[in-house]
This record gives sequence, structure tokens and C-alpha cells, in this order.
Amino acid sequence: MNNELNNMEKRCVSRHNDLAKHFNAMSQQHTQMLNRENIAAAKEIVSHVYSQANTYSNFIIAAGYVGFFSLWSSIKPDLPEWAILSSGCLILVSLLIFIGFELYKMISAAIQMHKVSKRLHNPNANTLNDIQLIQQKCSLSNARIWVFTVIPTVLFGLGAGIILLYCFVVEFISQLPKT
Repeated sequence: MNNELNNMEKRCVSRHNDLAKHFNAMSQQHTQMLNRENIAAAKEIVSHVYSQANTYSNFIIAAGYVGFFSLWSSIKPDLPEWAILSSGCLILVSLLIFIGFELYKMISAAIQMHKVSKRLHNPNANTLNDIQLIQQKCSLSNARIWVFTVIPTVLFGLGAGIILLYCFVVEFISQLPKT
């Protein structure tokens, strides 16, 4: 009987250990699933934030270009040649970077639409999820590049604006009555 109790105890311990292993495996799988869901949610948030930030920055940058060219055209006759050339060069570089990125986004969107249309030709239960992944990848890729284009776009544009502001202030001070 003592032998039987020992065997039963060993079987109980063995089954307990097996259950613990299965429980640990299930726990790890659950954690991995939650991590995947969190990563997917984070990617969706980043994609949405990028979209809003990009729209807002495009509006502000376009307004800056309109303001710059309005001011530049009205005071151009009074600007020294160095100011015309340097501010023109800076704003041109800013515009080229801005337009280059917008062209990149246009091409990226065309490629994205091609991938989506290919995916729609053979739909299945995962089609919507696949399309969302295609969209997320495109947005995340654009967001990574956007940072490296918006900063130089703004800096070169500001440089051009600062040159105009400098010339304006110098001209304004020279027009003040001397005491």
C-alpha cells in the first residue's frame, strides 16, 4: 500500500507539473497575443497622428509660402541683390524638398492602391485585415520620411523669411528720423 501511495503521489506531482507547463505556455501565448494587439493599435494610432500632423503642416507651410512670396514680390525692388538671390535660393530649396516629398507620397499612394486592388481580386476572410496592414505600412513609411523632409523644408523657408525680415528691419530703421 505504501508503494501504491508513492506511485499515486508521483502521478499527481507529474500531472501537476504537466498542468503548470500547459498553463505557462497558455500564459505566454496570451501575452504574445496581447503584445501583437498592442503593437497593431499603436501602429494605427501613429498612422492617424501622422495623417493629421501632415495635413496641418502642409496647410501651415503653404500659408508660409504664400506669405513669403507676397512679401517678396512687394519689397523686391527695394531688396539688395544678395538678399534676392539668397532668399530666392533658400525658398527654392524649401519648395523642392516639399514638392519632392509630396511627389513621393503620390507615388507611394499609387503603389498602395495597386496592392489593395490586387488583394481585392482574390478576397477571403483576411482581406480587410490585409488592406489595413497595407495602409498602415504605407503611412508608417511616410511618417518615417516625413520627419526628415518637414524639418529642412521649414528651416530653409525660415531662413528665406529671416533674410526678408532682416532687410525690412534695416530699411525701416534707416527711415526713422535721426535725432
